Amino acid sequence: MGEIPRESEEIPEEKPRRKTKEEMMDEIMKKDREKFDAIEGKRKKSLDERKISSMKGHAERIDQAKEEHKLALEELKKAQEELKKKNEEVEKLRKSLGL
Repeated sequence: MGEIPRESEEIPEEKPRRKTKEEMMDEIMKKDREKFDAIEGKRKKSLDERKISSMKGHAERIDQAKEEHKLALEELKKAQEELKKKNEEVEKLRKSLGL
């Protein structure tokens, strides 16, 4: 019946259960997935950084184009004013010549 083991008797230790092939494969797959996720995370991060850098480049080019457009509009206005003055001079000369 429930005998209490004496000090001289050793208590048999329970040996850990051996893992099944499926459990071992699951562990390997889990480790591989963790490695893959870490690598993929780094790759995604660098991809995001490249996208941000690219977007900054686009923004700079857009700003530059806006500035060039603004300068071109100013030059166009000046040219139009000069043309208007020249046309007025031509009209005055025509009137003075009676044409």
